[in-house]
Amino acid sequence: MASTETPLPARPPDDEPSDHALLAAMARDDSEAFERLVQRWRPRVVNFLASRGADPDGAQDCAQETFIRIHGYRHAYRPDAPFTAFLFTVARNALADWQRSRGRRTRHEAGPAGLEGATSRGPSPDALDHLDLAMALEGLPARLRQVVELGAVRGLPYQVVATLLGIPEGTVKSRMHTALRELRQRLGGGPPHA
Repeated sequence: MASTETPLPARPPDDEPSDHALLAAMARDDSEAFERLVQRWRPRVVNFLASRGADPDGAQDCAQETFIRIHGYRHAYRPDAPFTAFLFTVARNALADWQRSRGRRTRHEAGPAGLEGATSRGPSPDALDHLDLAMALEGLPARLRQVVELGAVRGLPYQVVATLLGIPEGTVKSRMHTALRELRQRLGGGPPHA
């Protein structure tokens, strides 16, 4: 039976750069550093995802998405926390997104329950809600939007968001509170803030 523990960090050989050194090189847009990081961690990420219930193809897809996200965070990452905590948090979130997507696809392929007689071809209410949310997010100031995108959308813990953005965890919480209040207002779900 596969372990469900977060894999232990692999100690690179002495002549190999550390994970943090590779991330620093990635922040300078060094594509070779990214390739080395992927080669170092991909097998462990795939095994981790498989131990969490992904089938072989799903584990490969989620691992690829994990490294795409890691690459996207290369300019924001701060080496204050262990890289493995960050990596496997991103992998867990990629898996959760994949599982949600797979569940929606399965429901869509089977047809929505209770709507056998429906003939509407317009966008679903969920799609419209998603579009409204995306537009509301775009309207937020960058400092608030970043916190929501990393914390609420990507599902990263406040501590990781704080590390990525280089701000205190308390500031992340404060910005998240302000951002969510703004979003509720923009989406018509609450009174304007004072």
